[in-house]
Amino acid sequence: MSARDIRDPSWLPVPLAGSPIDKPLRVAVTINPSGLGVDPSVAEAVQKAATALSNAGYEIEHVEPPEVDAVAELWWRLAWWEVGELSVGAINTFGDDGVRQAIELYLASTTKPDLGSYMRALAARATHVRKWLAFLEKYPLILGPVSTAPPFPIDFDRDPAATGASLREAQRLLVAVNLLGLPSIAVPTGLSDGVPLGVQIIGSPFREDLCLDAAEAIEEELTVSTPIDPHG
Repeated sequence: MSARDIRDPSWLPVPLAGSPIDKPLRVAVTINPSGLGVDPSVAEAVQKAATALSNAGYEIEHVEPPEVDAVAELWWRLAWWEVGELSVGAINTFGDDGVRQAIELYLASTTKPDLGSYMRALAARATHVRKWLAFLEKYPLILGPVSTAPPFPIDFDRDPAATGASLREAQRLLVAVNLLGLPSIAVPTGLSDGVPLGVQIIGSPFREDLCLDAAEAIEEELTVSTPIDPHG
């Protein structure tokens, strides 16, 4: 996937492994990003992963990455602004009733911007990226939840009572990383009441190698197997 291809305008000649980093490698752990709440089962999953990394020789510190909720809110606005402008026509033409209902819900959660608002949002993104890159210089990896809530039920986003804001809040760390363009890997940690849970490990740009090494350390410690029961 890293090979050069002229059809990929974002390709860069980046090596598969980055420069060595002094050990022990520091990991910033956030269980409840921005302090907005976390389900106890999710908190336990993150703590299990943190313990696994500590046992593997990583240096663990509970510390918050910069302005997670503000970054997530900015992603929410930029992402749905662009979907509304560039994609909603195709979604309504080719999508089923479920996806059309979900898109309508999400688009209703934010207002269409004017040009000035969009430019200011892009400028704010650059500011957030700079803060996170500085944070990752001190903590080369970040460990946190994929979602602060357990997996949502099927078709939850077709419920008229659902709100886009509730999804954004639960998955604030996930969408923040998407906005910032940072590599992240999701790692399973086990089951809670029969539902699979996991965590994510976030790194600096092009340091997928560090993320993968940490993921391997968690998998070796937890030896998780969460197959899907086809009859369940």
